[in-house]
Amino acid sequence: MVTQTAQADVSFYFYGTGVQLYGAKRQNHGTYLISIDSVVYPPRNGSAADPESFQAALFSTVALKNGYHTVRMTNLESKPLDLDFVRLSFQVVSIPTYWWY
Repeated sequence: MVTQTAQADVSFYFYGTGVQLYGAKRQNHGTYLISIDSVVYPPRNGSAADPESFQAALFSTVALKNGYHTVRMTNLESKPLDLDFVRLSFQVVSIPTYWWY
């Protein structure tokens, strides 16, 4: 997904413990904001000098409480911002196996 509109945003919900956002970092990209639930993280800069990078890490946290979360990414400028893919982290739960004889 890509936008050049200031204040355009994308949001999604997930159940887990972490989220990583990936997209391009290029010379003409600007700043963006990430919020998860009620926590607003400091603005991030999506620009990069040559060489530009693609599928770069734009944001990452693995310190969330296991549960439902809302993630919102907001473009702060009238410059390109793109989101290529999202990677989610989940808590693995072990279920005991019982053997019946």
